[in-house]
Amino acid sequence: KSTFRAAPIPEKSFRKSFRKQRLSHLGRMLSQQLRLHGLSHDWMEAIMRLVVTVSENVIPDQEQNDQMSARDYTQFKKVPGGSRSDCQVVWGVICTKNVLHRNMQTSIKSPSIMLLRSALAYQRVENKMSSMDTLVMQEREFLKKHVDKVTSLRPTLLLVEKAVSRHAQDLLLNKGITVATNVKPRVMDRISRLCQASQLVSVDQLNRSYVLGKCDLFHLKEFKVDTGVT
Repeated sequence: KSTFRAAPIPEKSFRKSFRKQRLSHLGRMLSQQLRLHGLSHDWMEAIMRLVVTVSENVIPDQEQNDQMSARDYTQFKKVPGGSRSDCQVVWGVICTKNVLHRNMQTSIKSPSIMLLRSALAYQRVENKMSSMDTLVMQEREFLKKHVDKVTSLRPTLLLVEKAVSRHAQDLLLNKGITVATNVKPRVMDRISRLCQASQLVSVDQLNRSYVLGKCDLFHLKEFKVDTGVT
């Protein structure tokens, strides 16, 4: 009885062969999608470069019960103008947003991030008679108290799902805190996951156990499109 065994394929050679087959398959799929959507084949190189980078670097975390598709953790952001060569992968979260005040920082290295799901504003009681001076004083005291609670944890970046009153904006600006408002819930969720930041339902619930988020860089970049709008 004779036994013939195939010689084992070296791991390095196997990986190289597998990658070649995978890239060939991706190329055929991409070419098909470009034809399907009526796009020029000139997009092939730019998109292929992005797809390969994402597929080789985005690794879902099974311990967090992640979905196994990289599409769940990839976002395509379109900006008018530019050229195909401008397409790039950004490792982080991108959203269309501006800071509240022109004097707030637009680039912060290693920011401490606080996420607030509610508004930072004074809620007046309707159908209650009060003098204007009393209301203004109550509003200022209320906002100062809440801003002091926020600043006690020393965040450098505050992202708010809803609005921030003008007086609170000024107080935060004086404390050197950059603020962005009307941040979409799904963006808040992405930032919370990436930066490991707790999401605060209300400033009233803020205490020392709150976990500020961290990342390498917060940066605001402006694009001028053909219409002149930034």
